[in-house]
Amino acid sequence: MRKIFLLLLFCSLWYLPARAQRENVWVYSQYNGLDFNVPGPLSFVSVAFPTGAWNSASVCDLSGQLLFYTDGNKVWDRFHTVMPNGTDLLPLSVYALCPVNTMIVPMPDSAGKYYIFAITGEYEEPRGALYYSIVDMDLNGGLGDVVAGRNGIFVDSNLAPILQGVAGTDCNVWAITMPLRSAGEDNRYKAFEINAAGVNPNPVISVIPGVSTSVTSNCDISPDGKKFAFAGDGAEIYDFDAATGVISNPILLDPALGCVSVCFSPDNNKLYTNGNSVTMGVVNTRIDQYDITSNNAAAIMASGMQVASPLEASPMKRAPNGRLYYFGQYFGASLGCIQFPNLAGMACSPNNSAIPLAVANPGEQPYTLGSFPNSIAEARKPDTLYYRNDTTFCTGSPLSLAALPGYSGYKWDDGSAGTLRKVGKSGIYWVYQKSSCHTRVDSFFVREKAMPVANLGQDVMLCAPGPYTLKANVAAGTQVEWSTGSRDRVLTVQDTGRYWVTVTDPPCSSSDTIHIGLDLYCDCVPLLPNAFSPNNDGLNDVFGAIVNGSCPISRYSLQIYNRWGELVYSTVNHKNSWDGTTKGQPADPGTYTYQLNFESGSRKKSYSRKGDITLLR
Repeated sequence: MRKIFLLLLFCSLWYLPARAQRENVWVYSQYNGLDFNVPGPLSFVSVAFPTGAWNSASVCDLSGQLLFYTDGNKVWDRFHTVMPNGTDLLPLSVYALCPVNTMIVPMPDSAGKYYIFAITGEYEEPRGALYYSIVDMDLNGGLGDVVAGRNGIFVDSNLAPILQGVAGTDCNVWAITMPLRSAGEDNRYKAFEINAAGVNPNPVISVIPGVSTSVTSNCDISPDGKKFAFAGDGAEIYDFDAATGVISNPILLDPALGCVSVCFSPDNNKLYTNGNSVTMGVVNTRIDQYDITSNNAAAIMASGMQVASPLEASPMKRAPNGRLYYFGQYFGASLGCIQFPNLAGMACSPNNSAIPLAVANPGEQPYTLGSFPNSIAEARKPDTLYYRNDTTFCTGSPLSLAALPGYSGYKWDDGSAGTLRKVGKSGIYWVYQKSSCHTRVDSFFVREKAMPVANLGQDVMLCAPGPYTLKANVAAGTQVEWSTGSRDRVLTVQDTGRYWVTVTDPPCSSSDTIHIGLDLYCDCVPLLPNAFSPNNDGLNDVFGAIVNGSCPISRYSLQIYNRWGELVYSTVNHKNSWDGTTKGQPADPGTYTYQLNFESGSRKKSYSRKGDITLLR
């Protein structure tokens, strides 16, 4: 559902995409009109607009041509003729005593249909009531008409007679009003929501603690939608959240000024106030300019300067041509204009008599009592945004592609839904993300990258303490970091222990670990006696290699020969010994010859030894 939030206030709110054409023709007060489709602009006479209409609204099509205008109770078509159902939009009981404030909002999701909102004065019952009616431009042969039975629909009451709409950020419009309140009460603002189903009567309420000002009938939203200004006892500037409709963080300017109207410059950097100050009993009507870029109250106040002195304080309005217009004098013959409102000080070029006003008959006095037409608040159209994301994943580590949260629906290129999708190969992937207002398509250009190799080899056992050199063995262009913090490709260590290296080829990285120890059995040589006496006395009863029990021995062989060269004993187990017997009988005493072969120690060094052994009896 696309939403529109209605911010009720008589504000000159600026929404550039809508205002670019929708406000090219103004119809206001008695008989008055300005046509911005013509250089000047051109002042014209509206032959139908009623005498004394205090507030008005007019709307153009997207080419800038007038569609219709209203005072809140009647509706005139572009030929200044009342629409067939365009009278008595409001209940007679509330319209009889006080002029209304009104605005027009194009209906969301319904091309050619428009809301007319009107708010009545506080002296009628119900007090300060908000109503709406619906105009369909397809009716009455394309000239438009009020939809039968869809006029004067009640929304709320006890509202100040101020009304204005402003576009939100999510295909919506906010409309703000200030509820009626007693003296000393905190300022409050209401924001009503309009969507395709109708008008939500439950508003968002912003309470401004410690700020209580008198109510005029004028406010403004900066063109970028981030600042809100209100005319009362001085001017008030607030932060405005176009996403939520919340107004906050007040800054009060010149509380001694009886401020009648406020207006932002097109570039959002200046605020203009129009009001009266009294010095020693003398009333000074003034237009002041403030630089609001600092967002600091003291700095903004210090920047204020008077740039114009109209005869009377009056409403101001920003126009499609980028200028600001005001009544130089009620019942005056011309309109005032600030020609370059983005420029500082007198460079803004104010002129109290810039636009001569047309009259119906020669010699008549223009009727400029009232206000300019309220601005058009139109929902931004649904949009589709496209984004490209280049990313790399590492072989063996599948990549999770993530869509943005907060959308109502998701669809990936493989048809799956949800915010995540895992991929394991190079390619182009996309996700379609949909909300009521925005569509976003993210394309992911995915590249697979091989993991860098970190290889320190097998663990190392040193035969003696001393330096040892480790090499990362990495490809060129990769980054190396050792457990010691060194980033060199070669690391020389002095101590035994565990060392690791991390090799990075962004975004991929791998690690390897090596243990360096000290081997006490690098070389171990068996000992051989030169005589033995096998007499079972427990001393030197056998002959064999004497080996440290922890020393590794392999490929062992021992042969013993008598003096005639006959083999009398043989074994391949270093744990076996000759007991001095041969063929089960005690061998003769004398000298024998042995041949010993083996590999020993962790380095498996080969040894071969030959010698004589004496057998004693």
